[in-house]
Amino acid sequence: MNRMWALVVIQTYFRRWIAEDILFESQSAATTIQSAFRGWLTRDLIDDQHYCAVQIQRIFRGFLCTLQVNEDIHCIIILQSLVRRKIARDAVTMRMAAITAIQSSFRGYASRLEMEYEHYSAVVIQCKWRSYFATMIYQFDVVDIIIVQSAARRMFARRQAYMHRCEISAKKIQTVFRSYLCMINFLHSIADVL
Repeated sequence: MNRMWALVVIQTYFRRWIAEDILFESQSAATTIQSAFRGWLTRDLIDDQHYCAVQIQRIFRGFLCTLQVNEDIHCIIILQSLVRRKIARDAVTMRMAAITAIQSSFRGYASRLEMEYEHYSAVVIQCKWRSYFATMIYQFDVVDIIIVQSAARRMFARRQAYMHRCEISAKKIQTVFRSYLCMINFLHSIADVL
């Protein structure tokens, strides 16, 4: 009887050791997969941020160049104005009126050109911003989907682990019951012999 019980105990510990080994391997594999995925996600996020930073720098440098050109144009206009004023002082009153009309037309034209350029720049900036915003919304949606999938997979894995424990418990009960039946059959056989 003690020998039978010892065999049952040994089998129980051996099956427990196998189950713990399988569980450890599964947990190790899941950790490795999660680590690889998080690394990929971080690298992807860094690439996206780098791309956005480059685009913002490009647009800002263009804006600075535009400001420099506008400042140069302004300086040129001021210089022209000074030269024309000197010429106008030496010229007659009619010539001064003509020069004033030319300056007014040129400034209106330059102003219209500048307004058109600023409007175009504003449209480009809005387009880039909307593109960036849509990209970020898409990335956040993808991350949310991945989180939901992870939670569902975790729930499924827990359910499978629970079913596995139930199967192990059922096998243990069957083992004990079969050993009990064998012992009873053995005792009946001995009783029949005697």
